[in-house]
Amino acid sequence: RTPVVATRDAARVGVHLDLPATRWSVAMLPHHRTVLNVFQPQYTLLFEKLLAQPQPWLYAHLQLPGGIKNLDNPDYELRPDSSAALHGTLMQVVAVQREADS
Repeated sequence: RTPVVATRDAARVGVHLDLPATRWSVAMLPHHRTVLNVFQPQYTLLFEKLLAQPQPWLYAHLQLPGGIKNLDNPDYELRPDSSAALHGTLMQVVAVQREADS
Protein backbone atom coordinates (compact mmCIF):
# COMPACT_ATOMS: atom_id res chain seq x y z
CA ARG A 1 0.00 0.00 0.00
CA THR A 2 1.07 3.53 -0.68
CA PRO A 3 1.27 6.10 2.14
CA VAL A 4 -1.76 7.89 0.68
CA VAL A 5 -3.85 4.71 0.78
CA ALA A 6 -2.66 3.91 4.33
CA THR A 7 -3.58 7.42 5.50
CA ARG A 8 -7.03 7.20 3.86
CA ASP A 9 -7.68 3.74 5.34
CA ALA A 10 -6.63 4.89 8.81
CA ALA A 11 -8.92 7.94 8.60
CA ARG A 12 -11.88 5.67 7.81
CA VAL A 13 -11.57 4.16 11.29
CA GLY A 14 -10.89 7.48 13.04
CA VAL A 15 -7.08 7.46 13.04
CA HIS A 16 -5.55 10.57 11.47
CA LEU A 17 -1.89 10.10 10.60
CA ASP A 18 -1.11 13.47 9.08
CA LEU A 19 -2.98 16.56 10.26
CA PRO A 20 -1.97 20.20 10.34
CA ALA A 21 -1.67 21.40 13.93
CA THR A 22 -2.28 24.67 15.72
CA ARG A 23 -0.75 25.52 19.06
CA TRP A 24 -2.62 28.40 20.65
CA SER A 25 -2.61 29.17 24.37
CA VAL A 26 -6.36 28.55 24.77
CA ALA A 27 -7.92 25.20 25.57
CA MET A 28 -10.21 23.81 22.88
CA LEU A 29 -12.54 21.05 23.95
CA PRO A 30 -14.30 18.36 21.91
CA HIS A 31 -17.86 19.08 20.74
CA HIS A 32 -17.58 22.82 21.32
CA ARG A 33 -17.68 25.49 18.67
CA THR A 34 -15.64 28.64 18.66
CA VAL A 35 -14.99 31.53 16.30
CA LEU A 36 -11.37 32.00 15.36
CA ASN A 37 -9.79 35.13 13.92
CA VAL A 38 -6.72 33.74 12.18
CA PHE A 39 -4.25 36.53 11.49
CA GLN A 40 -0.90 35.18 12.63
CA PRO A 41 1.38 34.43 9.67
CA GLN A 42 2.21 31.06 11.22
CA TYR A 43 -1.42 29.98 10.85
CA THR A 44 -2.70 31.95 7.85
CA LEU A 45 -0.89 29.67 5.40
CA LEU A 46 -1.90 26.57 7.37
CA PHE A 47 -5.60 27.41 7.06
CA GLU A 48 -5.34 28.54 3.42
CA LYS A 49 -3.78 25.18 2.54
CA LEU A 50 -6.38 23.35 4.62
CA LEU A 51 -9.29 25.16 2.93
CA ALA A 52 -7.84 24.40 -0.51
CA GLN A 53 -8.42 20.69 0.20
CA PRO A 54 -11.76 18.89 -0.03
CA GLN A 55 -13.86 18.78 3.14
CA PRO A 56 -13.87 17.74 5.92
CA TRP A 57 -11.35 20.38 6.99
CA LEU A 58 -9.72 18.72 9.99
CA TYR A 59 -6.77 19.85 12.06
CA ALA A 60 -5.35 19.17 15.49
CA HIS A 61 -5.09 21.70 18.31
CA LEU A 62 -2.40 21.26 20.98
CA GLN A 63 -2.50 23.79 23.79
CA LEU A 64 0.74 25.78 24.05
CA PRO A 65 1.34 27.88 27.17
CA GLY A 66 2.21 31.39 26.00
CA GLY A 67 0.83 30.73 22.52
CA ILE A 68 2.80 31.52 19.40
CA LYS A 69 5.53 33.34 21.32
CA ASN A 70 6.68 29.89 22.47
CA LEU A 71 6.59 28.21 19.06
CA ASP A 72 10.37 28.52 18.78
CA ASN A 73 11.06 27.84 22.48
CA PRO A 74 13.08 24.58 22.78
CA ASP A 75 11.25 23.77 26.04
CA TYR A 76 8.02 23.38 24.01
CA GLU A 77 9.30 21.45 20.99
CA LEU A 78 7.03 18.59 19.96
CA ARG A 79 9.11 15.78 21.44
CA PRO A 80 8.43 13.35 24.30
CA ASP A 81 10.85 14.89 26.81
CA SER A 82 9.65 18.50 26.40
CA SER A 83 7.03 20.55 28.27
CA ALA A 84 4.79 20.54 25.17
CA ALA A 85 1.37 18.93 25.05
CA LEU A 86 1.67 15.87 22.82
CA HIS A 87 -2.06 15.17 22.63
CA GLY A 88 -4.85 17.53 21.82
CA THR A 89 -8.24 17.98 20.25
CA LEU A 90 -9.39 17.05 16.76
CA MET A 91 -10.90 20.18 15.25
CA GLN A 92 -13.07 20.74 12.17
CA VAL A 93 -13.62 23.96 10.26
CA VAL A 94 -17.37 24.18 9.57
CA ALA A 95 -17.66 27.72 8.20
CA VAL A 96 -15.32 30.34 6.79
CA GLN A 97 -15.66 34.09 6.43
CA ARG A 98 -12.69 35.93 5.04
CA GLU A 99 -12.20 39.50 6.20
CA ALA A 100 -10.42 42.34 4.45
CA ASP A 101 -6.95 43.07 5.78
CA SER A 102 -6.94 45.96 8.20
